[in-house]
Amino acid sequence: MSSALSIGLIGIGGMGGSHLSSLTELEAAGQVRLVAVAESAATKLGPKIEELQARGVRWYAAYEQMLDNEKLDAVVVATPIFLHAEMARKCIERGVFVYLEKPPVPLIQQLEELIELDRDARVHLVFQMISSEFIQQLKQSVIEGKLGKIQDIRISACWPRHDSYYNRNNWAGKMALGDHPIFDGPATNALAHLIHNAMFLAGESQQAFGALEEVQSELYRVRPIESYDLICLRGTFPSGIKLVAALTHATQELHPFRLRISGTKGWAEISEDGHVMESCSGKQVCAEPHPEAWRNSYQNFIATANGQHSRPGTRLKDTRGYVKATNGALLSSGEIFTVDKAYAREYGKNGDHGYDVPGLAELIDRSYHEGLLFSELGAPWAKATPIVQLQDLTSLDIRDFAGKITPCATMKA
Repeated sequence: MSSALSIGLIGIGGMGGSHLSSLTELEAAGQVRLVAVAESAATKLGPKIEELQARGVRWYAAYEQMLDNEKLDAVVVATPIFLHAEMARKCIERGVFVYLEKPPVPLIQQLEELIELDRDARVHLVFQMISSEFIQQLKQSVIEGKLGKIQDIRISACWPRHDSYYNRNNWAGKMALGDHPIFDGPATNALAHLIHNAMFLAGESQQAFGALEEVQSELYRVRPIESYDLICLRGTFPSGIKLVAALTHATQELHPFRLRISGTKGWAEISEDGHVMESCSGKQVCAEPHPEAWRNSYQNFIATANGQHSRPGTRLKDTRGYVKATNGALLSSGEIFTVDKAYAREYGKNGDHGYDVPGLAELIDRSYHEGLLFSELGAPWAKATPIVQLQDLTSLDIRDFAGKITPCATMKA
């Protein structure tokens, strides 16, 4: 295979725009050749399509036509969550390498079907923060025993999302679209990489990923949506490591993500959305953690497709722990609880609106430091939930929860 990969891109809007920028840079460096794009929203994205066509990039309204008509080494899938399973399957069946946006798929049975198909490990998952310098350093420290026996991993983030985020398409904040599961929310979309990072750090070798054996979780909606915008989760790995995560889109103020890992010999924390890493031995600052992680992730993918690496950084089967954790979170919660309006408020920001629970940021901070769920911290709107065992979790039917999910059309802002 030529070192300049012939690539097709499915989706050029949303996250697809970021992938298009990366591919343009890689093409300028002679590492890839963007042959074609598939984008159905031709009216909305017409100027961008025309610009690509002027560069000699062919455009297809249907991605199947692109796969049928073009000779491609690899395909980048940058489309909404509910399309990942079908698109990845059709790409795998054509024998191309696949760069698949996170999360891989909503449900564990969908993932298992793709794993069975992808026997040559040609699918690379775009959990790009795995490729960041700090996460890689932290994993190396864990493997070398510098932190001693790992005891727990804790995660928190408050990333506000406003009307514009939920109104940008027909699937944001939904559990399903027709027969297609979505399960959109902080742990299953925007902040999915944090849960996946924990699985990576809990793995017993440099490239291994762990998987929880049990999970206890509470899922809430503050904004009137079908899905959730607030979650707390606690789980246990077979090694005994505890994972605690508290994530939300329902605060007015942004609180960047934090990830702290503690062992018998020391601790380390990545904070400020990946810009800072501190430990018992010092502090480091990275000016551009996200561009760096994107570049490293793409370089790994290109090297794997060219036969220079034996495997992608994150294979489909490496995401079992992540998908089982999020599926198990829904099973544990049993439903998505609506936070009573007495405890929530709506606010405006630059003509946009968001939802906030006064005191929620402090509650998430307490969960991060104390390792407790919201119900255990005494939140008046919180509901206690049971522990769920994950070893035998092989499928989850979103329809099982449909009767317990209040449709957004019947809710008042």
